[in-house]
Amino acid sequence: MTDKTPHAPHAFLDAGGFTYSAQVRPILRPQGSFHLRIASRWAGARNPGDEQTTLSLTLTREELATLTATLHAALAE
Repeated sequence: MTDKTPHAPHAFLDAGGFTYSAQVRPILRPQGSFHLRIASRWAGARNPGDEQTTLSLTLTREELATLTATLHAALAE
């Protein structure tokens, strides 16, 4: 389920039948906030197409920027 549209889930890990994807989309309330969703799929599941939400957060623009900066800092090490 990796669509190249801006708010579509983007797969970032494929490990032995487990796939993890991330999706970030703006939300209306609270104004200026975003919803971050990390989901997983397991190819060996009864319904392998079903996603399981692993993490679901509502973040302000500043919080999302802090998370992004943290990830970039880890990559820079």
